[in-house]
Amino acid sequence: MGKTFSIGFVTAIAMACHAANAAWCEYGGDTSQKPWAEAPDWQRDSAIVGVEFHLANPDAGDAASHERWMEHKLAAGWKFGEVKDEKKKTHPCLVPFDQLPPDQQFKDRLFRTLVHATAGGFGPLADEDEGRILLLATQMGKIAAAIVALGYEPQAYSGEYSAADHIIGLLSEAKDKVGELEGKLGAATAKVETLEGKLDKLANPKAPKKKRAVMLALADKAPTALEAALTGATSLVFSEEGGQIDDIKPIELSPADFRKDGGRALLTRRIEIDRDAAFVRIDHAWLIADGKPVAKCEIPGGLPAGNGRAAMFDSGHLIFG
Repeated sequence: MGKTFSIGFVTAIAMACHAANAAWCEYGGDTSQKPWAEAPDWQRDSAIVGVEFHLANPDAGDAASHERWMEHKLAAGWKFGEVKDEKKKTHPCLVPFDQLPPDQQFKDRLFRTLVHATAGGFGPLADEDEGRILLLATQMGKIAAAIVALGYEPQAYSGEYSAADHIIGLLSEAKDKVGELEGKLGAATAKVETLEGKLDKLANPKAPKKKRAVMLALADKAPTALEAALTGATSLVFSEEGGQIDDIKPIELSPADFRKDGGRALLTRRIEIDRDAAFVRIDHAWLIADGKPVAKCEIPGGLPAGNGRAAMFDSGHLIFG
C-alpha cells in the first residue's frame, strides 16, 4: 500500500511548488504570480490537483505533468491564446509539451521534482509534518530565486550536460565564495567584539559589576519546557552571570508563540530588548512557568543590550528543551 497524505499535507506541498514557480516566473519577467494567500482559487486548485497527480503517479514524467495541467485547464473552460488572460481564460501554454519553450518545460520539471523531493522523505503523516512542509513553503521561493540568480538559464543547456549538472556546479562555486566570506566575517566579528569591550571599559572605567537581586536556577520537578510552553502562559526573562536582569521586564508568552521542535519548544516570536535598560550582556534566556524557571537557552558569546543599543532575538533563535 502506498503512502497516505492528508489534504493539509498536500496543500502545504502545493504552497511550496507555487512559491518556487512564482520565483521562476518573476526571473523570466512574469510578475503576475501572486503569493499563495492572494492567488485566485483556480490557481491554487490547479497546484493542489498537480500535487495529487504526482503523488498518485510517481512514475509520471514532465510531459505527463503538462498533459494533466492541460486537461484541468481545458475542463475549466480555458483555451489557447497568445497572451495569458484570466478574464478571457486564454493561455499560451495550452499546447503539447514538446512545443513549449525550454523555460516553460522547466516549470513542469521543477514542479514534479519538488513534489517528490518534499514528500519522499515522509511516511504516514504525523502531526508535526505539515508544519515542517509549511516552513519549507515559505523558503522555497527564495531557494528557486537564489538558483536562477546564480546564473542558471535552462535554454542554454542540453545534451549530456544537464540542468542538474549546471546547478550543482553553480552551487559548488557559491559554496566556495560563502566559505571565503565566512572567514572574513569571522575576523571582522572578532575585531568588533574587541572594540566593543574596549568601549565599554572606557564608558565605565571603574563601574563595579551590578549585583543581581535574583539568582536564577532551574526548578526541581518542573514540567518540561515543551509541556510548559505549549499548555499555558509563560514568560521570558534574561540573565547575566546567573543573575536576573531586572532592567528588562519579563516578556509574557502564550502557547501560540511556540512550536514543537522535536522534544523542544522553539520560540517563533521576535523579541526586542528595551533600549532604555542599563548596559548588559545577556548570556541566557529563561523560560518561566508558574513563577519558576523551567528551562534556559544559552546565548553564546553574550548579547550586548541596553544603553541605547538595538538588540533582538529573531523568530526561531531561542529554543528551550
